[in-house]
Amino acid sequence: NPPPLLSPKTPKDQAKHQDHFGRVFNVLLVEDNHVNQLFAMSVLEKWGCQITLAIHGKEAVDRLNQGEYYDVVLMDMHMPVMGGVQATRLIRTDEASQGRPRVRIIGVTASAMPSDREACFQAGMDDYVSKPINQAELAAKLMLFETLTPTTKNMPDASSPLAPVLAFDYDKALHQMNTTMIRKIAPVFLEHLPHELDKLHNAIAQSNVEEVFRLAHDLKSTLATFGAKPAECYAADIEILAKAGELSGASTLLFSLSNETRKLRSVLEGPSWSSSPTHGNNH
Repeated sequence: NPPPLLSPKTPKDQAKHQDHFGRVFNVLLVEDNHVNQLFAMSVLEKWGCQITLAIHGKEAVDRLNQGEYYDVVLMDMHMPVMGGVQATRLIRTDEASQGRPRVRIIGVTASAMPSDREACFQAGMDDYVSKPINQAELAAKLMLFETLTPTTKNMPDASSPLAPVLAFDYDKALHQMNTTMIRKIAPVFLEHLPHELDKLHNAIAQSNVEEVFRLAHDLKSTLATFGAKPAECYAADIEILAKAGELSGASTLLFSLSNETRKLRSVLEGPSWSSSPTHGNNH
């Protein structure tokens, strides 16, 4: 495979920029327009990112299927050969069926229309930015992903779907949500969660695609309320498989989802959440 198109020239140059994100980000830029390529690469290079360019969605899918690792994919929505929506759906389906770690995908849309935003999330993207790209907005989204991904020197083993989320701080994520609401709904959530996971297990065992889709979708939405991104991502992957009518790999994802919800449960049942707050974020 060819080397990344643009990278900081020396380790010293990389080190100079690492304080922007705390490390060097490995980015797959999926963009067919030459001007947009140059703009995005100039911004990412300034931040010390290591950049690989794919000129359409199929190339991105192929690179990931070949085992290439990226911290984040910047995915244009409209490209020849294969657009961003179709590429993302294929990536999510391949990840689920092969047990690959979930790569973070940020959609790049031509407008901020609600329909574009919805298309991004329905395809399985994690976030989106609108053109022209706002540098501060993109930096903020990459910094958010920093809390969800391992360091470059601790690359995940492709056979371990838990690798990208081992260091996720559920307590920190909960404190970024509406803490008053979290305390109110947590007891009900914890009471019903085992039953919902059991129902999902049974639906997968019975190959009931419609029920798997419904249960995974509901779980994904509920977990998002708690800021539980890794668990939410596994639920989303099961949802994507069910939507495609293909449940092979769903049991492995459910195992990973159960592990993540156990981590969330242990935090919610801990002293800082199970007792009455003396202060908190009530936004």
